[in-house]
Amino acid sequence: MLYVALGDKDEAFAWLEKAYEERTPLLRGIKRGYAWDSLRSDPRFKDLLKRMGLPEALKNVPQTAESSASSWLDLARLRNRAAS
Repeated sequence: MLYVALGDKDEAFAWLEKAYEERTPLLRGIKRGYAWDSLRSDPRFKDLLKRMGLPEALKNVPQTAESSASSWLDLARLRNRAAS
């Protein structure tokens, strides 16, 4: 999510692909998380949702603070693994 916030879509999608391949819980909130809004119009995002078996129509459902914190923690863990 850091790369999304920085506006680096290519790097964001690289991390999303890695998360998808590893089946990380980071992707749990991808349908409802507002943090992903800037990626929703990108064909790569739609493709990822399709591969995950998620319908494209549901979006902008409020995210709880708990799931948001969990996503950030998952991202940090994923980055730490990649750095190792």
